[in-house]
Amino acid sequence: MVETKLKSSFANQISKNIASGWLSIGLMVSVSIILTPLLLNSFGKEVYGIWLLIFNFLAYFYLTDFGITNAITRLYAKYNVDQNLDAAKLVSTAYITVFIIDVCLLIILLTFKDAVYSFLEIKEEFYRLFTVLFYVGIFELITQFILRVNIGIIKGSHRFDVAYRFEGLAAVLRLGSVFTLLYLNSFDVVLFAILYSGSKILSDSLSFAHITEQLKTFKFTFDKRSFVDLFDMGTSSLVISLAGVLLNSLPILLFGKVFGVEKVFLYSIPFAISIILTRIINAIYHGLSPKSAELKVFEDQKKILEISSFGVKFAVLLCFCFVSFFISFGQEIMHLWLGATVLGSHDFQVMYQILIALLGYVFLETSQKPNIFIYKSVGLHWVVTIETLCSVVVFLLFSLLTYEFAKEMVFALALLSVGVFKYFYYKFVGRKKIQTYSLPLMFTIATAVVLIFLFSINHFDNLMIKVLIFSTSSFTFIFLFIKNIFSAQEQETINSQFIRLGDKVSMIFKN
Repeated sequence: MVETKLKSSFANQISKNIASGWLSIGLMVSVSIILTPLLLNSFGKEVYGIWLLIFNFLAYFYLTDFGITNAITRLYAKYNVDQNLDAAKLVSTAYITVFIIDVCLLIILLTFKDAVYSFLEIKEEFYRLFTVLFYVGIFELITQFILRVNIGIIKGSHRFDVAYRFEGLAAVLRLGSVFTLLYLNSFDVVLFAILYSGSKILSDSLSFAHITEQLKTFKFTFDKRSFVDLFDMGTSSLVISLAGVLLNSLPILLFGKVFGVEKVFLYSIPFAISIILTRIINAIYHGLSPKSAELKVFEDQKKILEISSFGVKFAVLLCFCFVSFFISFGQEIMHLWLGATVLGSHDFQVMYQILIALLGYVFLETSQKPNIFIYKSVGLHWVVTIETLCSVVVFLLFSLLTYEFAKEMVFALALLSVGVFKYFYYKFVGRKKIQTYSLPLMFTIATAVVLIFLFSINHFDNLMIKVLIFSTSSFTFIFLFIKNIFSAQEQETINSQFIRLGDKVSMIFKN
């Protein structure tokens, strides 16, 4: 009876996490849909590129927390269920460590500001603009270090839905500030950057109200055991984050440096779409991190395999729906979204080709991502660390070997090759460490064939034909996937969740 209640409680919390995650992501997508064409058309390609590159560059320095803010989520969940550990000491140690890093980081960034300006090769006429935007970015960075500890504590308590609400609020504030600037006829890049960063700081500051119980036990003490755990898992998180920067953020910086600041949008816009899709899918299984950490404490391998199986299957199914949709209609969507005022037909063609390659990477990564969350949480974080280091090597080698003929496609194709590597690594290496689920190779190949087929129909000018082919192939795939890949128990879980959702919707309409 108790176990049934726990399962129900966990399922309900996961449902809340997913619903809140999708709502916040929907709000953020709305902001991106409105802001991207507005910024491009209002500021021009060059100023837009400068703003993007500065904040993209400063994002690298989130790595200087040595992965501590990422480690908090998994460690806080572990400390809460292990009677031999003190969660209050963990929180105190995390705050002290992050504050020291914050001070050092501020000194370093202010000292090397001009060196950053020279590295980015920005024109002299934009030096003052660069300086102001750089200061705004630094202020957001140093405040986020402390606030991310708060968010880690909240997520470690399984309350991902609360963390998502902060993101949704930030999106609403950003959109409201943009409309306010437009209404006051004061829409310039500096005011926009200040309000854009300020919205995030303000929304995340509300996290203090949600950790009042944890703060009551806070003492200004530095605990060696907590620091060792933070440093161990944090170092792994640091390497993983660094690899993530090299795979995700660095290509945007290099794209602007190699192909010109005015061409950054060719890669950044398709990449932003792929990141949004990834975040929507990630919302499904972010809760696996604290849950897996707790299950590991009790050595419940069976339940870990169960959540791995359902997580991978459901995430892949959802990912297929999104990827197939954008493969079929991505070019039309970008035309409608961005318009042709600044961008030409060649720009749209290049962006669409980059998007397709990035979506291939998203699909392959998604097929292993739930397991990656599990490995990180059950003490196998160095298995993931080794994979990320190897992925960087694959990315760099592919980029160097194909740059001459791939041109603007080079980084997108390199990421696609990384996706292939990730799939085989976790299928044949990671699963030897702990039993987790992986899609059968033949089914993965069959799925790739379906996606390639959908890509091949993109040349049809008749939209209705594309809609018909897309709908038929997608629904057929979904039906076969559910019937042949999901187990009977998992199908029953899906049905029960749909019934529960239907009941909630009915109650809303009745009220």
